[in-house]
This record gives sequence, structure tokens and C-alpha cells, in this order.
Amino acid sequence: MKYNIGQHVSVTGKDCIVRVGNSATDCKVVGFVDSFSATKQFQLEEERVLGHIMPVAIDAQSFSVSAQLSGFLPTKAVYESSEKVAGMGDVSIGSFNPRSEIFAKDGTVTKFPYLDFYDERTGSIVCGIEWAIPESFAIQSNGQSYVKCNVSLRAVDMSGGADYIAADDPEKI
Repeated sequence: MKYNIGQHVSVTGKDCIVRVGNSATDCKVVGFVDSFSATKQFQLEEERVLGHIMPVAIDAQSFSVSAQLSGFLPTKAVYESSEKVAGMGDVSIGSFNPRSEIFAKDGTVTKFPYLDFYDERTGSIVCGIEWAIPESFAIQSNGQSYVKCNVSLRAVDMSGGADYIAADDPEKI
């Protein structure tokens, strides 16, 4: 089943899992989310000319990528501290919430070469991000529910999954 933005704007949260690895082919499941969002933001520069009320050109100067995992619940293996993930070593809940003293030791925080949001029900990658690094971490608790995390990440690049195509390409619909 191909996702079409015009027809399939939502993915059921219970079917969306978070996977980490070196690429889409070697990912392992590290958790589940209530909801997620990923944003690629372009920084634009307007070219203004005297005598023109509108810019004569708008050019992209750079872009940034961010992702938010709301209600992130790690898998049991990740919560219990270590699971080998595709040659990148151990991934733990501490990978998403690094201890503050890490900066005093070596100044590095876990960077995930590849992280994606995967719809297990349809077998589709909804969104993949490259070289993600944790930016913020919060604990969330609701009555009669698991204690979950809200995680914000920054990344180098983001792409929609191959099955999640834009509606403006009629040949792929």
C-alpha cells in the first residue's frame, strides 16, 4: 500500500515504531511512540530591490531538521540497557537521555546514523532521518498508562519513506 499525502494523512500511532540503525535495511526496533513529527525547515533569503514592493527572488541558504517523539516507550531490551543495533554498539534509554557528566568526560553524545518511523501494519517507512542527536528529553506520566518520554532530536537530513509519496506526482499514485 502506497501512502498518498492527499488520501492518507495519518498513521495509527500503535502501528508506528521507532527503529535505529545504519540504514533502513539494518534497523532494529528501539521503541514505540504515541505521536511523532519531523520537520525540515529551509532558511530563505529574499532579494529585495529598490522600487519593487515584492522580492525579486527567494533563495534557500540552508536547512535544518528536527524530530519530536511524544510518548516514546522504549522496547524492553532498550530499557534494560543494551541491545546491539546494527554495528553501532549498545543503544539504551540513556542514548536518548545522555547523562550530564558525559560532557565532562569526552564531550560526545550518541548520534544515530539512521532513525526512522516505521508503520508495522503496512510495512512502510513513514519518515527517515540521518545523523540524529538528542536535543531534549522529558518524562511524561498519565494516569493508568506507562511512564513515557518526550524526546526532541536534531538531524542532518530527512526524507519521506519510499511508500510515502507526494500527491503532486500523478505517475506514482
